[in-house]
Amino acid sequence: MKLRFALLLIVIGLAGSAHAQAQSHAARAVPSTIPTVALDNVGRHGFFFAGGKYVGELGPNKESTMGGAMYVEVMVPKQIRSPYPVVFLHGAGQTGVDWLQTPDGRPGWAYNFLEMGYVVYLQDFPARGRSQYVPGVDGAPGQLNLNIRTAPNLEETFTAMAFARKSILFFVTKFLVK
Repeated sequence: MKLRFALLLIVIGLAGSAHAQAQSHAARAVPSTIPTVALDNVGRHGFFFAGGKYVGELGPNKESTMGGAMYVEVMVPKQIRSPYPVVFLHGAGQTGVDWLQTPDGRPGWAYNFLEMGYVVYLQDFPARGRSQYVPGVDGAPGQLNLNIRTAPNLEETFTAMAFARKSILFFVTKFLVK
């Protein structure tokens, strides 16, 4: 009997210690190296798919799949102060995630509008990001029409280096080389 009681005390002690460790771990602050955004102004958060059509007989069981559907994320502020929502559209080769956070970890435009009381919709065009890509529906081989950017194209579009190279080349060919 004494042995059972001693074992019971040991088990209770171990369980209490594990519980205390778990609470201590959960109470720690998120390290600043992890980019996070406060959700203080978000009352509801969800997503849905818009549009699309069932296509094909794919797979061994000849099941069809949804093609051309667009993923839409919606965030509703705790207090709606505008009767009109804000719908964020992304550019070619991008996704709706672009509006959530800046590359350096600050909250993106979506959270700014949530703070002002707007319902916010973020979409991923069909075949991009969180929307499904279906070969043959979202473009044919050789003509995918997805406008995916290559590394040189990204450099040309978003950095000063490409502009500097073009400017120097223009200057050299226009004024120095005759």
